[in-house]
Amino acid sequence: MGSESLDDTERALAEQVAVNTDNITRLFAEQEKQRDKLHVLESDRATVLLLAQKVDNLARDLPTQVRYAAELAAEKVAATAAQARTSSWQVRLGARDPRGGYRSGRHRRTDRVEAARLAHRRLVLVR
Repeated sequence: MGSESLDDTERALAEQVAVNTDNITRLFAEQEKQRDKLHVLESDRATVLLLAQKVDNLARDLPTQVRYAAELAAEKVAATAAQARTSSWQVRLGARDPRGGYRSGRHRRTDRVEAARLAHRRLVLVR
């Protein structure tokens, strides 16, 4: 009986070692899965922190950027308006052809004389 009891104990011990080995193998596999998940979460956390920093920077810099863009737009509008006024006066004075090019001095003088003649004729015809 003593040897049967020893064989039973050895068998029970071998079964327990096999179960424990299986459990340890599964625990190691689960640990690897958890480690991979943790790395993904750490990466996501770093991305969120970087995004939050970018949003903070944008919130801080946005008023300055908007102010600069508005000043630049105002300068462009003022320059365009000044150019339009200059162009309009050049056309009125006969220094510039309404189609875009500048007239030479000779043509400008004859055009002015012709314009004066036409204006005089209109006055004469109206009276």
